[in-house]
Amino acid sequence: MDSAVIIAIVGIFVLLGVIYVVMNSTGKPVVDVKSKAQKRREIIAGYEAELEAKLRPLIDDSAAMRAAKVKLLGRFSNELSMNVFFDYDEKKEIISELAAYQPE
Repeated sequence: MDSAVIIAIVGIFVLLGVIYVVMNSTGKPVVDVKSKAQKRREIIAGYEAELEAKLRPLIDDSAAMRAAKVKLLGRFSNELSMNVFFDYDEKKEIISELAAYQPE
């Protein structure tokens, strides 16, 4: 009778261990956490790529390029205002960097 109790206790522990492993291994997505600086670089690079794509065809017409750039910078400013990664001073700094950007 003692061996049956020991087998039952070991069986319960094995069952609990299997349940624990199954519960902890499913349903949790792997999250790649990025630093604030890395996220900032990605956002700025995306804005620069968009500036390049939109301003490249207008490189010969400086008035149209300026108007398109002002419109894009206004939109970028609105997007950055709603972004939780940046405060007001950082937003101004990013818009200044983007305003100095010239397509090549």
